[in-house]
Amino acid sequence: MELKNILQETEKTNIPELSTRFQERLRYYESRREWYLPTPADNNLLLEIYRNREKLETRERLTLDQWGSLSRSIHAWLENYNSLDWRSATTENQVQQLLDNSDLVHRRILETVAEVTDIAVIYRRWLNVIENLPVNPEGNAEELAQHFLSLKRYSEAATYFQKINTPFSLHQVELGLEIFARFRERDAYTAMLLENAQMLGVHSPDFESLNHSVRIYSSSVVWIQVNLAGLAASGSGFFISSNQIATNRHVLIDDATGKCVLPEAVSVITKQGIIQVAAIHLPSWGADDVAILQLLPESASITITPLRLGFSELIEVGERIMTIGFPSPDSSGFEENLYCNTGLINRIRQDQFCTERILEISIQLQGGISGAPILNQFGEVVGLSTFSRLKQEKESAGELIRIEQSFYAIPVELVRRLRAEIQD
Repeated sequence: MELKNILQETEKTNIPELSTRFQERLRYYESRREWYLPTPADNNLLLEIYRNREKLETRERLTLDQWGSLSRSIHAWLENYNSLDWRSATTENQVQQLLDNSDLVHRRILETVAEVTDIAVIYRRWLNVIENLPVNPEGNAEELAQHFLSLKRYSEAATYFQKINTPFSLHQVELGLEIFARFRERDAYTAMLLENAQMLGVHSPDFESLNHSVRIYSSSVVWIQVNLAGLAASGSGFFISSNQIATNRHVLIDDATGKCVLPEAVSVITKQGIIQVAAIHLPSWGADDVAILQLLPESASITITPLRLGFSELIEVGERIMTIGFPSPDSSGFEENLYCNTGLINRIRQDQFCTERILEISIQLQGGISGAPILNQFGEVVGLSTFSRLKQEKESAGELIRIEQSFYAIPVELVRRLRAEIQD
């Protein structure tokens, strides 16, 4: 249906996101103007931006207001169309009335869509100008490496990182690790990580003596209890900072209402005691199964060790992994319910319910393990234990049914994205 297609395609344009990104890049340019060596052609384009940006912002506001009204009309039209009773004798008149109403707004819709498209084209052109301005190659190497990393120009970021004088500071090591990870330079990443393991506080799991690993990581994981109108639900999670815990979104959703519970309904049990939640952060971009709990200030009195976040780009099929969490808990305490297991990354694949590729793992998942960290050989979190699927197949008509169960984790990149969104 044409109206439905128009609605979907126009919403994909996402002018607010383009506008926000443009404003951020412009502020970034203005704060570091001395870095750049614009050509005469660049200067002309910058003049165009400064001369016309207020007009474009006004045009954007008016167009989005108009599109908001029209999109509501489209939704209402589609709802009425889908609710028609085609067996009714009055259906023909109802259809004609809907078509008449559609004709009235169709021209306005097409005009507004053209305006939305034109605004998006201008923002993309301006972004292209600002993000590709030439920089002074003799500038500060660390700042330029960070600059190109923010632009996702990883080859240039790596080039400037190599110019930084050693010994590296902690910030520089973290910068280099992210550049190598985003650039998918696994060997360079591993070498830098191991060379600076003490500075980074890296503790690699001992897959031969897991009790030693459990002693190390038990102070970093948490048992999450949720009060659902007198009924108890539970999940797992882990510290990503002194006052933030990562877990799965579905651990915090009340199935009866489909909504996230309030912070006061959540209790976090750590190795040292119970702490309370101040706020719950869910992703604004959709229903990815990730959440971050913000803890009350008094939680700072508890000594914890945040887990190090790895990078989704470096995960490989066949990697050894371990998890530690709280599946199928009973009424006992933290120590009695703590669980550990190991396995492999079996597969990495796209999934309709996740905006990043998910990890199929060989570790069997039970209720309560949701949100537990998946740790790689360096003790970095590469995913969160999340869900399982059952697949049933009949071998022959009416006879044997084969049941296959697979287990999945969401990738750590979702935690990184949500944490960045909270910080912004």
